[in-house]
Amino acid sequence: MNRSPLLTHDPPVTQPVAEGVELQITASRWHDMHLVAQITAVCGAPFHSGRLDLLNPRSCDAWAREVAMAWESSRTDRPSIGPEEFKRALRLAELRLQALHERAAAPGRAVIDEQPPYVIRERRICRLHDGRIEPLCDFSARITREVLIDDGAVECGELSIEGVLDDG
Repeated sequence: MNRSPLLTHDPPVTQPVAEGVELQITASRWHDMHLVAQITAVCGAPFHSGRLDLLNPRSCDAWAREVAMAWESSRTDRPSIGPEEFKRALRLAELRLQALHERAAAPGRAVIDEQPPYVIRERRICRLHDGRIEPLCDFSARITREVLIDDGAVECGELSIEGVLDDG
């Protein structure tokens, strides 16, 4: 699983939507194929807030429609802003957050790459370390299937795993 730490953004990451209107992102996490962020739409004061997976187009579309409706009900003499403008700002925020997460993960990648490789020997998962084979458990396992579950709001991946004990 590719999971980055929760990044808290203080000050918030901001992305302009229109004159005087911006998105503020206070926290985000990159997890597998999801980039989940806590986002608030602000025009002087917050008028819509939520947690959103920026890599899920349906979630972005729904959130953009919701925030556009919230804007319409809260604006007084300001121009109308439609869902497309909010979606454009979300896409730009997504790119900025991906870059932040990649930078945050870069030191961790070097450490991960330096870890010893793992192998299966005599039906056991083992670690190759200092020229030795160290058994880590008394079984071997492999991924047999990957399933993507989409409930319309969030996509979630699950793995089916098959295992065998070392004694058969």
